[in-house]
Amino acid sequence: MRNLLLDLQSSKTLEHNKKTLTLLFLAVGLLSVFTLGSGHFSPGGNNAASFTPAAAVDGTADEIPDIQVFIPGYSVRELPLSLNQINVLKYGDDGRLYGLGYNGHVYALTDTDGDGLEDKAVEWWNGEKGTLAAPVGMAVTPAGIYVTAKNKVSLLKDTDKDGIGDTEEIVTKDWVRAKVYTGTTEGGVDAFGIAKDKDGNIFFALGTADFTRPYAVDSLGISRYDIKSQRGTILKVKPGSNEREIYCTGTRFPVAMDFNEQGDLFCTDQEGATWPPANGNPFDELLHIQPDRHYGYPPRHPKYLPNVIDEPSVFDYKPQHVSTTGIHFNLPVNGGPVFQADWARNDAIVCGFSRGKIYRTKLHKTPSGYVAVNSLIASCKYLTVDAAITPTGDLVVSTHSGPPDWGWGAAAKGKLYKIMRTNKEVPNPVMAYVAKQDQVKVAFDKPLPAAYLAGLADKIKIEFGEPVAAGDRFEFTRPGYKEVFRQRLVPVEKMGVKNVSLSDDRKTLLVNTFRHLSPVGYGITLPAFTNDVKSANSIKQSPDIDMAYNLNGIDVKWEAGGKKWEGNIPHLDLNVSKEFLKPTSEYTGLEQALNTPGKLVFKTRLNLNNMLRPEIQPESTIDYKLPPEDVTLVFKSSEPVTLTAAGGTVSSPVKQGDGYETRVTFKAVEKKGYDLEVAANTTRKFTMEVHYFTNEDSRPRALQIFRFFAPWAKDIFPKEPSGEREIPELAGGNWERGKKLFFGQALCSNCHTYNGKGQTIGPDLSNSKHRDYASVLRDIHEPNASINPDYVAHTVTLKNKKTYLGVLSYTKDSLSIRDAAGVRTTVALKSVAETKPYNGSIMPTGLDAMLGPQKMKDLMTFLLTNIGPAKIEHVFVPQIRSPSEVQDVLRNFSQADNLSAKPKVAPKKSPAKRLGVQPKPFRILWVSGPKDHGPDEHDYPLQQQRMAKILMLMDNVVVTKVSKWPTQEQLNNADVAVFYWNYQQFNEDNSKQLEAFQQRGGGLVYLHYGVDATQNPVALANRIGLAWKGGQSKFRHGRLDLQFTPAAAAHPVTRGFKKPLVLEDESYWVLTPGSRKIDILATSMEDKEPQPMVWTSTEGNGRVFVSIMGHYNWTFDDPLFRVLLFRGLLWAGHQPLDRFNDVVTIGTRMTN
Repeated sequence: MRNLLLDLQSSKTLEHNKKTLTLLFLAVGLLSVFTLGSGHFSPGGNNAASFTPAAAVDGTADEIPDIQVFIPGYSVRELPLSLNQINVLKYGDDGRLYGLGYNGHVYALTDTDGDGLEDKAVEWWNGEKGTLAAPVGMAVTPAGIYVTAKNKVSLLKDTDKDGIGDTEEIVTKDWVRAKVYTGTTEGGVDAFGIAKDKDGNIFFALGTADFTRPYAVDSLGISRYDIKSQRGTILKVKPGSNEREIYCTGTRFPVAMDFNEQGDLFCTDQEGATWPPANGNPFDELLHIQPDRHYGYPPRHPKYLPNVIDEPSVFDYKPQHVSTTGIHFNLPVNGGPVFQADWARNDAIVCGFSRGKIYRTKLHKTPSGYVAVNSLIASCKYLTVDAAITPTGDLVVSTHSGPPDWGWGAAAKGKLYKIMRTNKEVPNPVMAYVAKQDQVKVAFDKPLPAAYLAGLADKIKIEFGEPVAAGDRFEFTRPGYKEVFRQRLVPVEKMGVKNVSLSDDRKTLLVNTFRHLSPVGYGITLPAFTNDVKSANSIKQSPDIDMAYNLNGIDVKWEAGGKKWEGNIPHLDLNVSKEFLKPTSEYTGLEQALNTPGKLVFKTRLNLNNMLRPEIQPESTIDYKLPPEDVTLVFKSSEPVTLTAAGGTVSSPVKQGDGYETRVTFKAVEKKGYDLEVAANTTRKFTMEVHYFTNEDSRPRALQIFRFFAPWAKDIFPKEPSGEREIPELAGGNWERGKKLFFGQALCSNCHTYNGKGQTIGPDLSNSKHRDYASVLRDIHEPNASINPDYVAHTVTLKNKKTYLGVLSYTKDSLSIRDAAGVRTTVALKSVAETKPYNGSIMPTGLDAMLGPQKMKDLMTFLLTNIGPAKIEHVFVPQIRSPSEVQDVLRNFSQADNLSAKPKVAPKKSPAKRLGVQPKPFRILWVSGPKDHGPDEHDYPLQQQRMAKILMLMDNVVVTKVSKWPTQEQLNNADVAVFYWNYQQFNEDNSKQLEAFQQRGGGLVYLHYGVDATQNPVALANRIGLAWKGGQSKFRHGRLDLQFTPAAAAHPVTRGFKKPLVLEDESYWVLTPGSRKIDILATSMEDKEPQPMVWTSTEGNGRVFVSIMGHYNWTFDDPLFRVLLFRGLLWAGHQPLDRFNDVVTIGTRMTN
């Protein structure tokens, strides 16, 4: 293997060697590029006759347009160019369109025939010669073109003014590489978005140091995350300098950035909660970049990162897994018009790569920060990476070929399109919103004629469900994550339409429906206008207008002198509402009410959950819980307001300058709706601003519109997903066997890491559990389907004609190539003639066929399922063990202690399982009962379910689960009975059953409150040694320092525990003794005396193991307690005590 170099003389030789390698790799195993997504991309007229509904087209998947525009008046055309994937599009002052190629080229595009489409591409810069590896960011300026690439930011210049770039100046370079577990991501995407401000400062993003474990916790449990590192930051470079300064921290992969009209910097950042931590960037984000803020990746952690505040995003793009990329503000280009309309000026045009989305996100700046409202304006059939405003006010769109997350890589062809305004007369929708429980309003920027209403109610379609958005039927591409699959399984229901009408100014369509009850997404489809004729050569469009809405909003009432006005606004900050409502009829009514003396009443329900906390990934948990937040809302108004707040403490208005300040504080906010009413008697023009702060951070921040719900909304949070879904294709698969395949026969770990183990030739597969079955199977069966940009292979041709294939990394003077066999070849940079991206994966096909159906099922079970720690509800961080602590205990357990039926005779040979012989059947009866304590405590059913699942990963282990006193037949069919429950009614008959069970060699394991036998404690104590008696026994919650007794050193269960075991749990003492002799293995100091906490007992063939610990769920997820528990279970059942070693750490809390 070490000598296997791809010394290739020609493309023919290259292909021959790949075929040879294919045969080799089928024996080696999984050398691959999985599509596992580290989260960054592969990186008005009034002519009534002209406005009648168009006929709807019920399109199939084949009929989905390349781009479907959801707003009327636009046609779509493809640019007649054949170029490799373009990452960024920008117009220059010279009127040319510049495109940054994924392959390192920069193209200058022009329109030679005046039809509005760029049809000629000139290679303005050859990135292969200039070694622009994995370029992602581009800023086109009069000084030249700035590009972010691997380990450098370059300024490309045309010094001889011939229209072609000829000089590269290095702006800054040589930063700390991104660490991914045991190695370095040397060939992947490195630096991201870039922008230049009016003062000449350069801002650019470096990706996070390690997206697989951002806290960088070492084997001692210490976080090595360095907030002073330049990784995971936005960096600033001043004019004339190459020094970098950290502008802000906590970003993940900010693919693109841009300045808005106010000169404020924004970037898109990508979802990351499918990797640990489960609350790190839970959604794709739009961030307002401010100095010295921390943007939540990694998020605040009470142990690893306690001294930061996670700055909330301005907007989260949902549903999950959009993969936001390009951002451009809707501003005139070279003096031209803006896109769509003047009321959309300065909106952010944002692309969603993996789902093919183009958004228009409207922003308003308040004194406390930005507020955003979002519209989906188009859906694309392909991976949509960028959409730039043109000098004519159109959009030019770049898409990549291939499936998400990554597409087919830098060597593949992409497509360019233009979304062109071809009808300026048709009204454009501004927003849709719920006005009443049974009414939806759709606001337009121009009047609609009455003729549009003819038969309209029967043609409107409304769907609703948790993941529903505008035009979901046009979503052709979506990433292969389990959460996306779950979204597709959520029922989508239809909302009936009763009738429709128009507002007095005919700019608002009133759609009367059945009642809106669910706090989910709603999508409304209207027929297009018949005069909205597309250009003759446009890509065919479905004749629809699609919008989305939800239950967000505020009801407003104004009264004065018998006159009334009722309306709906999106925000209590009235400047925000007015900005978002332009140019609708609601805006006109609101302005009139605010400027006319009278009584104003605003009603809403507040969502105050997680104000400065990120959401948690579905089906995931975090290992801590932060204290509850106290939230204070501050109202600044031109006249006094009266606040009525359920669950809040209201202060009286205080005069400040020309206005008044009123506050309401909500203590320890919960995940529920808080009713709020704001009333004011106005005598002049009324103004009102609002912001919030929390007990943890006094800085004022703006409330986003998702914080306000209609006052009649009973529920404001959708139902939580009900448990982890089953994957039918994995029926019969075994996680533990799959793990052994991954690290053994299939040799997947020769190229991939999983939870810190393995090699880094291919991507880390630790988060594969968040992928869906079909996508992971595709990645194994068709490895060329999608190419991860961090592992793009290149062909390198030297000047002596030698050719290599592999993943590249550069130093100042050399180039290293890591080939698919793991061999690194380093050559002098000056000896390289050419590098080209390889159009495919170096992983061969055929692994699935080689393994066969059952082994593939086992491997897929390992990759797609996960047994994690139990969720913690207390505000508490349990102790997290290091692997070395666990290994020390296991290592110190000598083979002589591996006792089974004859406890005093050491086996002379290794256990049968190590000789390839199946171990004997082991039958475990696990007895549970109803949960009888608070959060995290005495969760008998949960631990029964979790422990049974883990134990049955081992061969020939069967766990029978019962939730009441077992029958005689159940005891007869068990080798060991585990009692983890509260059974105070224990009596002599139960004792006799257990005595008979023990006499035949049955083992008993009693955990925590299972020792309670208040009705007859002596009867139970006669069987297990000691028992709880109500009114006599004592307890204490807190830290337990378990001291192992001298007997423990020689006992098989506790052999290897050299140090005291510290647990946060509950102790019992003053227990009732029985006639059975016990061996005390561990004690805790209670009432100044050592009290037994762990003991065993043996009489005849019957064995007993008892642990008083087990009060909290987190105790069962402590790997050292798990060792104790599993050994006790095996010892009681006369089994080899290392039989469960392979699963002892599954689902525990351990550092990597």
